[in-house]
Amino acid sequence: MAFSTLELQKIARLARLSLSDDEFIRLGEDLGRIVDFVDQLAEVDVNGIEPMSHAGDRSLLFRDDRARPGLGCRAIESSAGYEDGLIRVPKIVE
Repeated sequence: MAFSTLELQKIARLARLSLSDDEFIRLGEDLGRIVDFVDQLAEVDVNGIEPMSHAGDRSLLFRDDRARPGLGCRAIESSAGYEDGLIRVPKIVE
């Protein structure tokens, strides 16, 4: 697919690209090749194929949400500034 000069200028402006003349020509060629490659997807027969939410099997990533014992206050007792169940931190807002 060939892009017009106006289209390429708009794309370059939106992408905030400052291009030389050679780079501008190369941008048009590269974008044309990318669009042609993506157009090949229209040729693929996808009838009868169920859509996926993930490209891979992600069922192992999900687990039951259940409460488990944690470290609680023991995790912060050795923190600097720990006192009476609280952690004293330096003031950061004036």
